[in-house]
Amino acid sequence: MATPGVYGVPCSAPLSRKPRLFVKGQLNVIASRWLSSRWFLRRIEANEQSPYPMKQSPIFVKHYDLMAWLIPHTLKFPKSQRGVLARQIQTELFRIQEALVNAGTSGTPSPDLLEADRSLLRLRTYLRLSRDLKLLSSAQFAHVSRLAGEVGKLLGGWKKSLV
Repeated sequence: MATPGVYGVPCSAPLSRKPRLFVKGQLNVIASRWLSSRWFLRRIEANEQSPYPMKQSPIFVKHYDLMAWLIPHTLKFPKSQRGVLARQIQTELFRIQEALVNAGTSGTPSPDLLEADRSLLRLRTYLRLSRDLKLLSSAQFAHVSRLAGEVGKLLGGWKKSLV
């Protein structure tokens, strides 16, 4: 039986029930509907390119992996350090990402690569500090250092290829 809703329009849910914003798995349903939408399929079929052509490099994938691993771990920092050290780590991650994208889309990537290198150096310092403050375990620090090292090697190779 339908109950009266807003402006007398019948509504199937009772008035006392609050709507939930996200139901478990709802985002997956929304994503699968979007992926199967005609717009997305037409875009794939037309093989549309981005208006900003970017050089394909594994550095983007490696840095994304670093971000995907590190951001959730910084959210687990104690509240006293979440606003200080965690924010600085996340800021440096996004600075590196911006510099890499700018370097990939510009004609002269050298200044952007230098900025990414400086940000990576600051990030390594913040990670070392977070290990010393016992915010990251030794195993976590070893893993994130390995990821940052891979990004650094790829960044150095990109810089050398321009010289």
